[in-house]
Amino acid sequence: MKGFDYFTTLIKEKVLKNYHYRPFDRFLKRHFKGEIIGAEIGVLEGFHAESMLHHLPIKKLYLIDPYINYEGYDCYTRMGLDHHFKVAKNKLDYYGNRKEFVKKKFQDALDDIPDNLDFIYYDISANTERIKQFFDLYYPKLKENGVIGGWNYIARHHEVPRAVFDIMDKYGLELHGDGSDWWMIKKTKTKTKSKK
Repeated sequence: MKGFDYFTTLIKEKVLKNYHYRPFDRFLKRHFKGEIIGAEIGVLEGFHAESMLHHLPIKKLYLIDPYINYEGYDCYTRMGLDHHFKVAKNKLDYYGNRKEFVKKKFQDALDDIPDNLDFIYYDISANTERIKQFFDLYYPKLKENGVIGGWNYIARHHEVPRAVFDIMDKYGLELHGDGSDWWMIKKTKTKTKSKK
């Protein structure tokens, strides 16, 4: 068994060393010092989750995906979704208790993850209203100076930029991005001096 574990580790190191991890992840590596706790909304086969767990000092990663079809997200068969979950589970078993699957829609998973997360990444439907709903629900779960973002910030997914600009206006946040990834940093509350 030890030989198998060594072989598995060696393969993962070789494959993931050259894996192009997302700009969001590279930013997290620069932004935080020490271990971090985060969540990914939308996991499917766990490619991004595996890359984050490999490249970042993650203490715990909550993987939120119901693995069912629902309104606005119905592009897979039941058998296909079962297969995707099995692939993700097998792939990420290597990372032990550093990851935790939450098989729920993101709207129903808030009580399953802690507050004060370091980061949250949105990786599902490129729908304006759904992205805004995600942000409204999950932004309060983020610690000050935490990072929240997602992908598909490209021309063919015009609903994503529309949602992101609406969010910027509503929360007064600054947009950062690279490639198709976008992210925002939760502002630190400024203490007001009391008048004497």
